[in-house]
Amino acid sequence: MQPIELEAFIGINGQLQIPADYQFCYGKRTKLIILLADVPPQSNKVVDLMQYSGTLAWQVDGLAYQQQMREEWDK
Repeated sequence: MQPIELEAFIGINGQLQIPADYQFCYGKRTKLIILLADVPPQSNKVVDLMQYSGTLAWQVDGLAYQQQMREEWDK
């Protein structure tokens, strides 16, 4: 057997997409060994983004700056 190493994504339907560069493999009998990447478990923790509201000190008034930008766009 000839070893070929490639990284691929297994779709949610279970299909493995072999890149076109490996067309010579199509239709041939193969041995497949799957090594899953070490991915840390995803956290389903809910983050309250409002806890960061008002934590930045801006040097200009946000509404005034926005109006200035809009006036520049209209020119």
